[in-house]
Amino acid sequence: LPGDTDKDNLSLDEAIIREVSNPRDVLICDVNGNGYGDVAVCQGRGQTKYTSESLLFASDASGLASEPRRFVTHDATAVHAARTTNGLPELIFVNRMESDTYGHVPAYIFTGDADGWDPERRVELPGHSPGSILPADFDDDGFVDVLLINDGEDQRFLLPPSYIYHGSATGLDPARRTAVPSHLSWGAQVGDVNRDGYLDIIFTSSAGRTKYNRNMFTVFYGSENGYSLDNTQTIELAPGDEDSYSLLWGCLADLNGNGWLDFVVPVSAKSYSLIFWGGPEGYSIERSQKLPIEKALTVRAADLNNNGYLDLVFGTRASTLRNVGHSGSVVIFWGGPNGYSVSRCCELPSYQCNNITIADLNNDGYLDIFVSSYFNSRERDVNSFIYWNDKGNFSVTNRKRIFSHSSSASLACDLNEDGYVDLIVAGHRAYGSHRTEVAIWWNGPEGFSEERRSYLPCLGPHDMVGVDIGNQYDRGPEEYYISPPVELAEGEQITKIGWVADVPRKTWVHATLRAADSLTELENTGFVGPDGTDQSYYENGDSVTNLTGRYVQYRLAIGAINNIGTPRITEVYLEA
Repeated sequence: LPGDTDKDNLSLDEAIIREVSNPRDVLICDVNGNGYGDVAVCQGRGQTKYTSESLLFASDASGLASEPRRFVTHDATAVHAARTTNGLPELIFVNRMESDTYGHVPAYIFTGDADGWDPERRVELPGHSPGSILPADFDDDGFVDVLLINDGEDQRFLLPPSYIYHGSATGLDPARRTAVPSHLSWGAQVGDVNRDGYLDIIFTSSAGRTKYNRNMFTVFYGSENGYSLDNTQTIELAPGDEDSYSLLWGCLADLNGNGWLDFVVPVSAKSYSLIFWGGPEGYSIERSQKLPIEKALTVRAADLNNNGYLDLVFGTRASTLRNVGHSGSVVIFWGGPNGYSVSRCCELPSYQCNNITIADLNNDGYLDIFVSSYFNSRERDVNSFIYWNDKGNFSVTNRKRIFSHSSSASLACDLNEDGYVDLIVAGHRAYGSHRTEVAIWWNGPEGFSEERRSYLPCLGPHDMVGVDIGNQYDRGPEEYYISPPVELAEGEQITKIGWVADVPRKTWVHATLRAADSLTELENTGFVGPDGTDQSYYENGDSVTNLTGRYVQYRLAIGAINNIGTPRITEVYLEA
């Protein structure tokens, strides 16, 4: 607005107008030394990218230039001028963040071979701010599908669905997918929660804006026709409450051993989380248990002290009571015959913990806890931690620092099959950029070292796979199936066991048996192999001797290295 010191002389009719976009700061400064004030405009993010341009409109006796000089900036927040040795001022733009703003980014699947992984050899699955993926055979055709869970974080008004990308003999095809109408979900869990033989999907919902917030989780029941909203159950935690409860990464597990899958829901905006107990009637608020824990983001289940009960391990992001943000903790609720209680828990310090990975990382027979560090209120390039398990005990004095970049995703498995579990840690942001890397920390007899790391590219992931690799109790390579009791005729004795199965590479099936004269005795008898102990097992078609009793049961150990496949068993037979 041209004028003088008398503000009454300013008139919009005389205004000089120049088109700008998302201006954050303006500076008038004689940049070229001609005695006229040039106008620098600091511009923030654009609609689709953080990286944009800031502008400099030069000025001279004829007025302000109509076309500016353009400078590439990154979601810039301020512009300053500083005089340098040549006597002319230089412009300084304060950048905040680079790369894309909207989450139209793919999930990367790096395909392995005998030589490892190549950054260029990958499958890209299109997503919209994907929060996590889960591999499973959703259509039961023998090929692994991938559920890509879309949150739509930057464009929630689009309410993007999640996608099942269907596998085939030739692998995953990005063009072959089925939409599942989830509601702004960061995480999901998969399992047969109603025990009808089909895989069900449970989506948690999280939305920071009241308009889209519903504080719920939804069970999509599987069927021969797939998944639809017509076959769902939705649980709202607080109907009518406009506050965001922000439900993120839950956990599905049979916590009380009754054969039904329970669902643990971390509530990241409140001071409690919830266990929804499974059963034939489904989930309900009335059949839930509150656990007092502040602002939990994620949860895992595992048997940390080898007592035969699943413990619950929560990662949190902040503490209202301690008045600290982004300085969370790891909270363990110990499992036992009396369930879970605040009187039996322990708390370990961390930063904001978006992800927990549990595995035996030092081969001592006890499961250790890797704790990701997403943010500490000041910076994102911070240490994550391995808490070592000392025979069921954890301490802040017994942990290892793992430097990471806003880590929110991790996975543990023996990648090179050398007998040591390696650690894969993905960074969400590295020194302000979402174009980051996945670090593979190679394990070995000397443990983890920064000198033994490999890297793969990634695009700001918030998670990797929504479950740990291995058996939920011990993260071992085997899952178990126990048959119903079989009653033999008078004088009969089992002489052979075998099965019909497709057993892919790096998978196996083993069997053990038990027998007794009554069902009560059978329940209290251990499973044994050919040598009469639980340290041996039967192979397909093995003869059985010295197994006597009216009632017989078999237990199958179904194994796979790194969960890369599974045997498909169609028949088990016992000969007498």
